Amino acid sequence: MPEGMRAGHPTSWRVMGQGERPALAIHCGLAHSGEWSGAMAHLGDRITLTAFDLPGHGRSGVWDGQGDYPRLCARIAASFVDRPLDLIGHSFGAVTALRLALAAPDAIRTLTLIEPVLFAATRGSPVWVAHRRASAPFEQAMAEGR
Repeated sequence: MPEGMRAGHPTSWRVMGQGERPALAIHCGLAHSGEWSGAMAHLGDRITLTAFDLPGHGRSGVWDGQGDYPRLCARIAASFVDRPLDLIGHSFGAVTALRLALAAPDAIRTLTLIEPVLFAATRGSPVWVAHRRASAPFEQAMAEGR
């Protein structure tokens, strides 16, 4: 598996398949880039898939807890895009893929979102702020063990 610095973070990735169409896949939380091996058994003659390990997953470096994790993941994903490609994401990876597609729509040929965690996409928006405010008493009670 290749390894290198991507968006300033030590990142590991794999390339699977030998098809004409380039694709990038982003796995879910608590997984790694090997998650895509099963699908590639059926798609390997159609696409060449690059799949990277998110920070703190697989062989990529541990996230230091500083900054915005979703933004870091999107920057890492963007570092693999050098021409229009098929973008695939699962769960948290789907939100990362959506973030990338919104930022660079001309770089994305197709977008496939599998079980997207869409509430995470609202982070920082007025809806998110209102939700956090409404959830604060519950979160405080949980933190206090009540």
